[in-house]
Amino acid sequence: MAQVLAGSGQVGASPVAYLEFRDEADQILGTAFETGPAIDPTAGLAVFDDLGYEAPVPAGTAFIVFALHDNITLMSDPGNQLQVRFVTRLDDAYLALTLPEAEPAAAGAAALAALAAYAAARRRR
Repeated sequence: MAQVLAGSGQVGASPVAYLEFRDEADQILGTAFETGPAIDPTAGLAVFDDLGYEAPVPAGTAFIVFALHDNITLMSDPGNQLQVRFVTRLDDAYLALTLPEAEPAAAGAAALAALAAYAAARRRR
């Protein structure tokens, strides 16, 4: 939320999700970010129920740095210095990871190995 204290102009904001993928040595393997839809913060509280995106995780990733912030834009009208107070809050934010499914060949090999072990166990009875 924002409140214009003095002057006139345009006030805007948009949420930004930022990820850093790091290896065991704390070296950055890659980054990803997504900017959400622009809002008018002077219109009141903005709620985003479905802000999210997918990013591939680089091989060798040991941990992920996850940050959320606002991208704030201010443009004063000519001769009117814009003074604005911003209040932002993030609540119930989380990072969800989806692991890829096993490759079909690997899944098939695991299923065959399980069947072979089952058959061997039945023969021993």
